[in-house]
Order: sequence, then C-alpha cells, then structure tokens
Amino acid sequence: MSTGTYQINDTDLTIQPTSGQWMGRDVLDLDGNGHPVYPTYYEFEMSWQLADMEQVKQLQDFFNLIGRTGTVSVNLPRYAYNPYIFRTYSGTVIHEPTYGSFFSERQSEVRLLISKIRIS
Repeated sequence: MSTGTYQINDTDLTIQPTSGQWMGRDVLDLDGNGHPVYPTYYEFEMSWQLADMEQVKQLQDFFNLIGRTGTVSVNLPRYAYNPYIFRTYSGTVIHEPTYGSFFSERQSEVRLLISKIRIS
C-alpha cells in the first residue's frame, strides 16, 4: 500500500516533514574476500524545522503508545527507487522524537528516527 504521504500506522502526520532521509549504514566487518558487511536493516529520519504543539504531541503520542514495546508500519519514500514513490514498511521501530528550542510557541529542530526497516 502507498499513499504518497508520510504515515505511521495508516495515520497521516498532521504536518508532513520538512525533510526526510535514509541514513547511511556503518560497515560491521569485512567478509573473507574483503567486501564490506552491512547491517540487515536501514534507518530513516524525518525532520521538521518548526512544528506546532499539535504535531509534537502526535509524534510523542506515537512513541508513548507503541514506541517502547511494539512495532509500527510507516509510509516512507521508497529506498533508492525511481520514480519517487512511497511504500509501506511494516515491523519497524519508532524512536523517541528529539526537539530543539522553542520559537514563537513552536518547537524547532524536531527529529524522528525510524529503525529496523527491511528494504527487500
């Protein structure tokens, strides 16, 4: 399933992220032929330059409800794929959102990391 918007558990985010990016994977080791060995899973980070408190509450509620004990499905831009389309990844883990300083009754530098994303 794909909607073309960022979602968590089939719920649209109240404000779509300012930016999103697939995070690089660290090399775990080298195999016997000298080729790098990478982790199985990927990570994706969403960020907002400024978010109102409704958006901050929505992200924090996702984490408080599910993030500590369960997994979520997320709708993200498909990894390394042309054309730019969204795909649903299930069984992922949501990290606690991080926040910068307040600015004009809004939260700055909001970031949300999603991990344990299987690409295949």
